[in-house]
Amino acid sequence: MSDVKEMENDMNNGTQDAQLQDDQETAIEDSLPKGEQEAESDENTDDEKEENEKHRNLFSRLITPTHKGRGYGFTVYSLLTIYFLWGVICLLKYGYEREDYSWLKWCAIPAGVLTLLAGIQTFRVIRASKKNKEKNFGEPINRFVLALIFSFNSMLMPDLIMGSPPVKRNIIYTLLGLSLCMCLYLMGAAMFKNPKVWFGIINGFFAFYGFMQYYIFLFRGAPIQFSDLFNIESAKEASDLYQFSFALMPVYAIINVALMIIIFIKVKLTPVTAKQRVISAAGSVLCALALVFVGKIGYDIGIKNRYIIMNFSGNENKLTYSNVGYDLMFYFDGMYNHVYEPEDYSKDKAQQILGQYKEQKAEKSKKPIIIGIMNESFADFKHIGDLKTDKDYMPRYNALKKESVYGYVTVSAYGGYSCNSEYEFLSGNTMGFLPAGSAAFTQYINGNQESLVSYLNSQNYHTMAVTPCRPGLWNLENAYKYLQFDEAVYKAHLKYFGTSATINANISDQTTFNCVKKAVEENKDKDESLFIWTTTMQNHGDYTPENRKTTPYNIKIEGIDNEEAGIYLDSIYLSDRYFGDLVDYFRDYDREVVIVMFGDHFPHIMSFTEKLYGQDVSTLSTKDFSRLHQTPFIIWSNKGVQSKEIKQISLNYLSNEVMKVAGLPMSSYQQELEKVRQKLPVISSFGYMNSDEKWFEISENDDKTKDIKNEYNIVEYYRMFGNEKK
Repeated sequence: MSDVKEMENDMNNGTQDAQLQDDQETAIEDSLPKGEQEAESDENTDDEKEENEKHRNLFSRLITPTHKGRGYGFTVYSLLTIYFLWGVICLLKYGYEREDYSWLKWCAIPAGVLTLLAGIQTFRVIRASKKNKEKNFGEPINRFVLALIFSFNSMLMPDLIMGSPPVKRNIIYTLLGLSLCMCLYLMGAAMFKNPKVWFGIINGFFAFYGFMQYYIFLFRGAPIQFSDLFNIESAKEASDLYQFSFALMPVYAIINVALMIIIFIKVKLTPVTAKQRVISAAGSVLCALALVFVGKIGYDIGIKNRYIIMNFSGNENKLTYSNVGYDLMFYFDGMYNHVYEPEDYSKDKAQQILGQYKEQKAEKSKKPIIIGIMNESFADFKHIGDLKTDKDYMPRYNALKKESVYGYVTVSAYGGYSCNSEYEFLSGNTMGFLPAGSAAFTQYINGNQESLVSYLNSQNYHTMAVTPCRPGLWNLENAYKYLQFDEAVYKAHLKYFGTSATINANISDQTTFNCVKKAVEENKDKDESLFIWTTTMQNHGDYTPENRKTTPYNIKIEGIDNEEAGIYLDSIYLSDRYFGDLVDYFRDYDREVVIVMFGDHFPHIMSFTEKLYGQDVSTLSTKDFSRLHQTPFIIWSNKGVQSKEIKQISLNYLSNEVMKVAGLPMSSYQQELEKVRQKLPVISSFGYMNSDEKWFEISENDDKTKDIKNEYNIVEYYRMFGNEKK
């Protein structure tokens, strides 16, 4: 009992001591001034918060929008919302294209939940800031962290808009793509005390770039390439041929930019120091050096492993940009896509090659009128696969074969770049020696060049171009001048195109061919003979229901439901009719008339094309793919031509066949082309074929044609650039 009593006494004494200590501390606090009491209280509160923060794990920090993490939280949560939705859209798109949604629920459900959580957290951050009446979202953010976040955003934004997966074919592409964006953002961090406006401009630029990539691919079936910077004027000229429509992916670009603007306004940056500016400048330089030196390694890896395959097709180009990243591939295209001087090139050697040919004499005393027609998107889908229609959509063309030289000619262009087909025919040069994605008229014709036109001028011809296009399209006005046409007539020339009919929302072929007739009648009595070159626009896309008003139903496709293809074939049916009418007009003409007509490229109707092929175009061999670059051609004369089918020919050689039918002598360059053609019967931007009919990609080497190919390259380079390296 005594022990228990002793314990109770000890406890009472301890309690009394504790109470006495508390009373003493209270007395001390009461004796302090009021300000010091509050400061000590705040200090204790901050210490407690800091201690509590140390014990919070990463997950709890993300879940609870504390003051210090609020700026980061808003930025991260906003971007997570965008990119999770991107994942859902990509999954939906994948399922739509393959008509298979069976697996989609396993991916869409968790992605949807994460998107919802990110959206809730963004809302909580905003609400917490409003509740505390804060102008900014929490503590300031370090500029380097914000630059990194925005670099990721700018790197992924164009890929998001284009539906391209964020994971690239090689980790080096992700690192280089990030370096490209970091280089720009760190540059601003070094130059400006407050770089938020610079960050906004850079972010807006990449969003606009992705926005334009989406619509340009939609219109022409190929992504924007670096060479398109030289074609801005042509894009303006052709813009009214297309119709912009609402699309989900570009809307995400607008939402993303809006979020970035909110971040600029609401998120505060830490004060900048001189040391930070030096670090920013050094980081920008290091990123630039990585792009230059490591970038070449990455580009070579892409070429070697076929991650980078340019100008094989529009879809192939898109796949290349997707493999590498839209930002980085655009940089690669500008950095490494150049015209290089041929092996063993010299001006003397080129002149020696051309100097070996003797001047030829004309076979006919009176030179014929020559009419050249490049027919917009005039192509034959039966050349691709087993297409069945209720009737022939090219009856006049097929009937003329029995009195003409005809066949399929291999062209470099697909779905666009008509100027390259025009260039190959008029110059005799091939696009195979120029960078992928080049536009010859806008990039490589900056002064007078020898051509079919200049040669016919020397043969006492009056040369005239008649086109339903504006002079600014593909730089036509300058191109025709430098190819040395005597005269050119454009769309705005009221005397010719003043009363134009339209089909498929473009000037009809009937109108264009009537202008050709007018030009012949006005010039036929001149002492000179006449060469008229014309291009058409009737068959140009879009092939939309809105254009059905001017494109009557004529052709019914059997077994394939594709409205675009139906509209296109109906336009071709009318184009064929108008061409037949033009031939009939000159059939009994009192002078000899030679007419050559060919299609400039296939239209971009990829779903229909792949249906006929039975497989994805990107999986085709070069030989099979070549059919998508082969359009009908025909050479007819009212004085009669022995029917002949040419099975293998590329567009750079076609003018030689016209010279033969017209009975005109060939220039030294045309004679050289005849020699090259014996071993290299087809050469184009995507590939070439040797005399054994074996196909190669344009970058591949073939021992049998290596020497003649280089000889051709030397002469072409000389004619285009002389000794000046481009």
